[in-house]
Amino acid sequence: MHIAAGTLGLILGPVAMLALNRPALHTRAGEAYHCVMLAVCITAALLAVMDWRRLWWFLPIAAGSYAFALLGYLAATRRWRGWPMAHIKGQGGSYIAMTTSSRSFKGKRPPPRIRRLGRKPQGVTLPLPGRPTPRWPAA
Repeated sequence: MHIAAGTLGLILGPVAMLALNRPALHTRAGEAYHCVMLAVCITAALLAVMDWRRLWWFLPIAAGSYAFALLGYLAATRRWRGWPMAHIKGQGGSYIAMTTSSRSFKGKRPPPRIRRLGRKPQGVTLPLPGRPTPRWPAA
């Protein structure tokens, strides 16, 4: 379930990103992406709980990834001042987290950077997209 949802998210992300920003494909693909991202994070949390000794690091990555997705989703639905930038950073950050996870975490042990988190506190950061050229009217 986790891998299937992640694969679907990797497909839906570019569909939503490349669709015109109108209430048709962009919105539907974005809604589906948000649901898939939630499923990926819930299944990652369940996997972490089922095998805590080996997969504990799934939990903070899942929480951070979904936090980005939720930011992007809420920005688009609530449309507060400056919402387009929050939407792009949130959705972009969650997609970056998903692609990074799919490429990096194929082994049974966490990557060295994640392993070091258990020894000493340090932040996990993700690069975020820069300021885009707006295709929408100024808010």
